[in-house]
Amino acid sequence: MKLTKGDIVLFQGDSITDGNRGRSEDPNHILGHGYACMVSARLGADYVTEKPVFVNRGVSGDNLIGMYARWQDDTIGVKPTILNILIGGNDMGWTRTATPSKFFERMYRLLLEDTLELLPGVRIILCEPFFLPLPETRIEQAAKVERVCAHLIELQQIVRRLAKEFQLTFVPFQDMFDSLARQVDSAYLVWDGVHPTMVGHEFMTRRWLETVE
Repeated sequence: MKLTKGDIVLFQGDSITDGNRGRSEDPNHILGHGYACMVSARLGADYVTEKPVFVNRGVSGDNLIGMYARWQDDTIGVKPTILNILIGGNDMGWTRTATPSKFFERMYRLLLEDTLELLPGVRIILCEPFFLPLPETRIEQAAKVERVCAHLIELQQIVRRLAKEFQLTFVPFQDMFDSLARQVDSAYLVWDGVHPTMVGHEFMTRRWLETVE
């Protein structure tokens, strides 16, 4: 990725992107404390003379429809030249009712079509939602874990398919976390199966940069 003067890089998504970001203009916290902040710091340093602007509009708890509901203000209104989307963690059915796959695909496609029409020339990056169940998951939850993982695979396939259809960059995370989990305890990477630790965010940052750049 080559950034130029005037570039606005926007990160959109749920709590993984939100990263407990500040809601004021305080530059110490405005980008949160996760991969969005880490990616921004590295790109900002690499292109310091171009002074690109980095914006985080992730909202904790959002599923796809929740994100779409605020799309006009939090995305179109920001007018990004580069848009990163990571959504699906609240659609797979782990913490709330799962979003049906057909509805997820229909809404995601509509979101992309609207964005490309209203922001001609924007570069869009689609990130793969992921899940890393902890080995100590209670037996009574085993069936739920299996169901959630099966549905997540469907959502992941949708995001990958849309990236190919719209010729967008696709950042895969699931295989990375699966591989890392064979080397170290899952909780060291994703403490509750959904939310990465700082180590997990660092690996996300590395994967994002190596894929996008």
